[in-house]
Amino acid sequence: MLGAGLQILGLSLLIVGLTKSAREAAPRARWVALAALFTGVAYLTRYTGMITAFVCLAVLIGLAVLRRRRSFLKMAGLYALIFVIVTALQWVPSWVVERDAAQ
Repeated sequence: MLGAGLQILGLSLLIVGLTKSAREAAPRARWVALAALFTGVAYLTRYTGMITAFVCLAVLIGLAVLRRRRSFLKMAGLYALIFVIVTALQWVPSWVVERDAAQ
C-alpha cells in the first residue's frame, strides 16, 4: 500500500507541475524533483515504482518531442538523475554484495 501511495503521489506531483506551468513551458524543477523523489522512494518499497518512473519519463520526453522544447528534455534528465540518486540507496549496496560474493 505504501508503494502504491507513493507512486500515485509521484504521478500527481508531475501532473501538478505540468498544469501549473505555462502551456509551452516545461514544469518547474521543484515539481519534477519532488515527483522523482517520491517515485524513487516508491521503488525502494516496491519494484513496481520502476514502471511509474518510466511513465513519468515517457511523458516528459513525449512532450519534448511534441512541443520541440529542449527545456522538457532537461526536466526529463533532472527526473532521471534524482530517481537514480534515490534508488542508489538500494542498488549500490546490492551491487557491492554481489561483487564481493562473486570473488
